[in-house]
Amino acid sequence: MAIKVIVTDRKYFYQHSNGDNFAINPTNYSNHLSGLVFEKLKAQFTVEVSWNVIISDYLFINQGGGDAIIVKDGANLFLMGFRLVTR
Repeated sequence: MAIKVIVTDRKYFYQHSNGDNFAINPTNYSNHLSGLVFEKLKAQFTVEVSWNVIISDYLFINQGGGDAIIVKDGANLFLMGFRLVTR
């Protein structure tokens, strides 16, 4: 199973600009890591995780509305977090 992780957004908050608990001025952040010596930083990342799986012997059940259930060897892959998206 091939797994791909992509960082889609990153924000770095700085103690000097955002206060000791990083609650002051939350719109003041940087997309690049920088800061002062011994300054505390807070990092916030948004990631996209995807994977590809090759399966055989499956049963495809179209639920309508873009949802589908894939059953393999008695296991419901939809309940395990897999979803088939048709484009």
